[in-house]
Amino acid sequence: MESIGSLVLSWAKGYDGNNTHFIDKSTICFACGHNVTFVKENGEEMVFPSPGEGVGTLAVHSVNKVFAFSDLSLPPKVFVYSFPGLEQKAVLQGGAQLEYSAIAFSASDYLATVSGLPEFELAV
Repeated sequence: MESIGSLVLSWAKGYDGNNTHFIDKSTICFACGHNVTFVKENGEEMVFPSPGEGVGTLAVHSVNKVFAFSDLSLPPKVFVYSFPGLEQKAVLQGGAQLEYSAIAFSASDYLATVSGLPEFELAV
């Protein structure tokens, strides 16, 4: 093993394989622990910290340039922000008791959420 070297982990970043989304033609975003990370084609990165307790489910509307994510608090909230200005557009509460299992934008201007256990409710 010494002849080929050794592997030493000195730093790791939190992308866990969740979905990535294009928020514009040259920028992707993904949930990364308690943050939403934006990466441009040129490698430039911007990290947006969640105002709540972490980042659960993430959705992007690339036409309207907004993104939404649930936090991990009880009961969870859904935060909606504009991009690239990162201005808060809305905080949605009362749609789930324990978690959001899915969040998605329609092709127009609607946001749909599906709660998880125990109620499994769809809200538009």
